[in-house]
Amino acid sequence: MPAERRGPRPARPPTPERLRRRALFYLERFAASRARLRLVLRRRALRDAAALELPALPITTAIETLLDDLERLGLLDDRAYAAGRARSLAAKGRPPRRIAQELQARGVERELIETAIDELAFERGTTAAALELDAAIAFARRRRLGPFGPGDETAKPAEKALAAFARAGFTLDTARRVLTASVEELEQLGADGRTNG
Repeated sequence: MPAERRGPRPARPPTPERLRRRALFYLERFAASRARLRLVLRRRALRDAAALELPALPITTAIETLLDDLERLGLLDDRAYAAGRARSLAAKGRPPRRIAQELQARGVERELIETAIDELAFERGTTAAALELDAAIAFARRRRLGPFGPGDETAKPAEKALAAFARAGFTLDTARRVLTASVEELEQLGADGRTNG
């Protein structure tokens, strides 16, 4: 006998306590900016409120109050979120410009983004400009482009390699610099960026 199919989840009133539980459950699983958590809470709470024909204003006010409380308790911190996310993206070989775009899309303020990128450069003992070169070298190595490529007829043409760099968010100058250098020159450039930064 087949299992009975469940219907849609019944709407529940978005009380402050229920909103707090949802927020804490989300923060246990994911790092989030204030803007992202607001979006997650609003989406479900307003859907439930509409189904129950409740006014939206008290719910949005309760969400903002909850977000303020979470920030005051240190459970929600956009600065720490931006720094951690910048580190994670840099480890994946993303250039600073791409890191900034992603953080901005997640609702982090411009000043916090700049601070996170500067702190990342400081942690790595380099400058923000040298971060892009390091990320481009890592990208070329991972994708086997330029000097890290096979070196035979199976290597990607320069135009395709430049396009790959552009799609990844690197500047044209950085892409050309990496593609035209030798492996030894790139290792030296990376070492110089870390010591002279």
